[in-house]
Amino acid sequence: MVPRRGRYGSRSRGRPRKTASTPDSSTFSAFDTVSIIPTAATGTPKVNRGCLRFRTLTEPAVLGYAVELMLWLQVDPKELDRTGRRLAAHPGTKYLSATTGRFNLAGQIVLGHYGELCRYTTDVVGSLPGVRTADFTLQLSTLKRAWVPTPAARGTMPRSEDKEGDS
Repeated sequence: MVPRRGRYGSRSRGRPRKTASTPDSSTFSAFDTVSIIPTAATGTPKVNRGCLRFRTLTEPAVLGYAVELMLWLQVDPKELDRTGRRLAAHPGTKYLSATTGRFNLAGQIVLGHYGELCRYTTDVVGSLPGVRTADFTLQLSTLKRAWVPTPAARGTMPRSEDKEGDS
């Protein structure tokens, strides 16, 4: 019995055959780079049209935020848009989205220290229109952010007992 030819002309069940001109991932080193010219040629128009945006991921602690929390709000549907826009304008709001389920507004919030949590609850969340229920979930340790392992996940962030032992 002769194996049938796949859609790529190879005898490997439809997958292209590896040849000397078809590199696999083991032939690339960590120092190989992408050519700048094709990237600029395809990337620049996308940036200009607003289809491609660049973001820098920075750990909140580097920017002076010691507290991270998730905020879950149950908001009257007629006030959802107005409440979302007001909360999104707050400088401590990192992420905010309208959702389905028990809570219809979910966000990630950063604060400078734990002492700000009470004032944030009463002054910021308490003043939002249409909020029926608010739930806060403190983040003790974040291991991955936007698909990237954080320093805490890699074990490179100093723990609080390490800092105390050094002083």
